[in-house]
Amino acid sequence: MENKVYYDDFGNKAIIDECMIFAYQNATQKEKAYRLTLLSTYDNDFIYHVSIHESFDQAYQKMMKISCGTWKGQKLVRI
Repeated sequence: MENKVYYDDFGNKAIIDECMIFAYQNATQKEKAYRLTLLSTYDNDFIYHVSIHESFDQAYQKMMKISCGTWKGQKLVRI
């Protein structure tokens, strides 16, 4: 599984990673989800936003609404 890492023009970092979650209480099986995490690189990677989305595209669109859509990406392989 691979994370997508993006940086904006304001010193922030975004990570979109695929994860497995229980979508609701008492769910019997986990479902695939995409976690969007936003961090400020200028403040010791302080996490200021985390959200869960049903698809990569939804997470990406949420990210693009933040920081004037200035995100530029690179890949980071999960070990």
